[in-house]
Amino acid sequence: MKKFLLVSLCLASLSVFAEDDKNMKFEDQKTKMLQHLDERLEHVNKAKACVQGAADKEALKACRKQMHAEGKEMRGEWKAKKEEWKANKKKK
Repeated sequence: MKKFLLVSLCLASLSVFAEDDKNMKFEDQKTKMLQHLDERLEHVNKAKACVQGAADKEALKACRKQMHAEGKEMRGEWKAKKEEWKANKKKK
């Protein structure tokens, strides 16, 4: 009887730790998503300010080129992170 209680207590404590681990993963994912959204919002706000400040057609074209270049750079960074994530996943 004592062994049964001991085993059941151990299993119960393991399930509590597993639940904490799931909550930590959720919180980590949530934090990463919020950081990603903040980065994108920063990019959009910067582009909006550029467009609002444009005085003529050439300035507007310059804003568009700048937005395109920054977007391309961001996509490259995201792609590199994705490849790194895939490589780490294969190692496990």
